[in-house]
Amino acid sequence: MSYMMQSSNSLEAIHFLPQTRLQTVVNFFLVSLSYYLFGALALEVVTIESWVTPIWAAAGIGYAAVFLWGYWFGFAILLGELLENILFIKPLSWLELLTSTGNTLSLLIGIWLVRQFLPHPQAIFSRPAYVGIFCGSALFISLLSASIGLTFRLLFDTIHAISPLRVWWTWCLADLVGILVIAPFIITGYTEQKHAWYRHKKAEIILLFASLMTVVWLVFGQPIEATISAYPLTFLLMPFPLWAVFRFGQRETLLVIVIMSTSAILATISQSGPFTHNSLDYSLLILQAFIGVICVSTLILMAVVNQRSLLESQLLASQDDLQEANNMLEQKVLVRTESLRQSMEKYQAIFTNAIEGIYQTTPTGKLLEANPALAQMYGYASPEEIMTKVPDMEALYVNPERRAEFHQQLQETKAVYNFEAEVYRYDGDIMWIAENSRLVQSNDGRALYYEGTMIDITERKQVEEELLQLAHYDPLTGLANRRLFQARLKQVMAKARLSGKTGVLLYFDLDGFKKVNDSLGHEFGDFILQEAAKRLKHCLRDRDVSCRLGGDEFTVIAEQVMREQDAVTIAEKILAHLTKPYIYKEQEASIGVSIGITFFDGHNYDIENIVKQADNAMYSAKRSGKGTYRFYTQTTENTG
Repeated sequence: MSYMMQSSNSLEAIHFLPQTRLQTVVNFFLVSLSYYLFGALALEVVTIESWVTPIWAAAGIGYAAVFLWGYWFGFAILLGELLENILFIKPLSWLELLTSTGNTLSLLIGIWLVRQFLPHPQAIFSRPAYVGIFCGSALFISLLSASIGLTFRLLFDTIHAISPLRVWWTWCLADLVGILVIAPFIITGYTEQKHAWYRHKKAEIILLFASLMTVVWLVFGQPIEATISAYPLTFLLMPFPLWAVFRFGQRETLLVIVIMSTSAILATISQSGPFTHNSLDYSLLILQAFIGVICVSTLILMAVVNQRSLLESQLLASQDDLQEANNMLEQKVLVRTESLRQSMEKYQAIFTNAIEGIYQTTPTGKLLEANPALAQMYGYASPEEIMTKVPDMEALYVNPERRAEFHQQLQETKAVYNFEAEVYRYDGDIMWIAENSRLVQSNDGRALYYEGTMIDITERKQVEEELLQLAHYDPLTGLANRRLFQARLKQVMAKARLSGKTGVLLYFDLDGFKKVNDSLGHEFGDFILQEAAKRLKHCLRDRDVSCRLGGDEFTVIAEQVMREQDAVTIAEKILAHLTKPYIYKEQEASIGVSIGITFFDGHNYDIENIVKQADNAMYSAKRSGKGTYRFYTQTTENTG
């Protein structure tokens, strides 16, 4: 696994590295001094002109300073350039001033172009593409600087060499190699995160540099005849950049390059090593071409390994995130599963223990699910038994039309509430149910099944019936009471008005009832009232209504009676049946009946007037000797 470190996350995402004012001043003068010293050393090795050297490490110092701390450090570079010219090339002329300015401007322009693509110094060696931008900028700066400098020299006619192109090439290559070797080492030293080497790493890094120095001594430590066959010795140096790239950080890798380059240059200047040639200028040019290739290759490999490490870290982080997400998902699944299990248990408990019948049926009525309460309600021992023995719930309805209404409501409204119907139990008894149900449909609207609940409301219906009986019927005789009498009379009058057929109202009481009730007791009196009610029902048609208004007063509503004779027939039947003796517990009593009769057609009178007319006619019958009937006439009303 690669140990190339990523760019420091502690540095802010800014264009230049942050520094205090004191740090800025110190760095400014350090850059000027370093530029001057390295330039002075390089000018000790001149090969073509007194001012042309194939070694210019100062270019790398200037590149790193401007790249790290900003364009103001161009003045530090210019100051270093001027110091070189003042101290080594006397006197200082306009040519030297213009040349120094051109070198500085070339550097500033090149860095400005780089910063358009690489705004953050930490990212410069993190990807192969960024390394390409760095190398391209180094080449651009070298070409521009050499071109500007050579142009000024030609203008001032200070070139004495045979070939100006050779001067330009030497100048360009010196700047390029200086930037490629020195600038990455300085930039990485300030931007790469510090390593905390463990003991085995410390031993390995010592072994790396000890081996490197040994091989450098073997390759460059002794004079070698300058032949092509000597060049393969340089391949002995190749493993060391690879070793550093794959096992250590960028700083260690670039330190290996600096040591190799410095050792090779010093050895070649001393006419030692495989690059030794009769011409020192030629030897240094070949050496720097070799160094340039090694630097570019190492930087690209370093970026590739760094990017791979970054991708591996991201992959590991993604795997960790994925594992964490998977763990969270598994936890959620476990929680959901447990919640679902609890919900199912809760639902099953509700389904099993509910006092309401719960069911699912197909739209045709076949039971799909049934709980114990439903089975018990219908008289079956278990849900399995009712699902087996009841092929169709529709067959349990007493009135098939109610089941049809149930289907229709579900199709129209998708749900029904408090739907009441009579159904058969397993033993054949009839019970009332109240049902809530809904239609469950598929996504395409097809009816899948009905599901709902039902309760047994038989007792409630019985209570309602009893309450209805108490509200509309006389509890002693079972005949309609005054409230129901008025409602029925209103209905019959409305029918008469619509049909044009008259109806008749008979109003009567029991003559002598009070005397019997007082003498023989209320129990005998109640018996007479009950018996009179039974006899009265036998005197009437099915559509006629008999009522007890209270005490011993009774009425009969007969509809569609057009002739007086029909009314007389009803009255005579009542007289014949109700005047027969009443025998109760070996006691006998006889009573009479006085009947008042009035016709109505629904147009001329209201209910109160109709009742009043019949009442007046009854009293007319009483005045006539009782035990008879009388029709209402105007004379009857006047005498009443």
